[in-house]
Amino acid sequence: FQSGAGGGGGTGGGSTEVTLSTSMDNNLKVALGNDVNVSFDYDTTGNNKAGRLDLKVNGISVKSDRIMAGSHSFDISNYVKRGANTVEITVTDSYGSSDFLIFNIDVIDLSISSTFDNTQIFEDAISFNYNAKGNITKNLYVKVDGNQIHTEVVTTNGINKTVTISKQSHGEHVLEVYVEANLEGNTIKSNVLKYHIICVDSSNDTTIIAS
Repeated sequence: FQSGAGGGGGTGGGSTEVTLSTSMDNNLKVALGNDVNVSFDYDTTGNNKAGRLDLKVNGISVKSDRIMAGSHSFDISNYVKRGANTVEITVTDSYGSSDFLIFNIDVIDLSISSTFDNTQIFEDAISFNYNAKGNITKNLYVKVDGNQIHTEVVTTNGINKTVTISKQSHGEHVLEVYVEANLEGNTIKSNVLKYHIICVDSSNDTTIIAS
């Protein structure tokens, strides 16, 4: 993490030394909708252990409060946005000395979209276009009638891509496409794109009744 402690104490014009420390990683990735908490320990060499907290998210002060030396944790879920966020915590003791911590928090909104036209009649392999969003390595899954037929790793974010789906048997099929990602040991899943598609085999004259 970034800290203002530097070589032997916090910043500011006081005669004391303020120390902020944390066991958290300064670069965090969290899934959209999950709680986002920042925690830290505050101490000062002054006899008066009180300090003034200023917590900023993306340059905007979201909390200003009096705190005492010790461990602290704050829920900032309501203040972070999709994508990159910068969180700065500054504590100033009653003697005017201060220290700070900076966290970079990436809120991952995992989603997938497509302009795929399922009103077509498919006679051969199917070209499926998609756009997967989320600043994290993702796995693309393609299912036909509930069976996984294709998976691939997607490292791009918000880039149009195409996957080729093998020719399907004569009849109506249900196509499902989505992405998943592993985020600190937890699997997060995007929305699921679901289509009813008609595939035909010229050698098969069985009537297809679409649902």
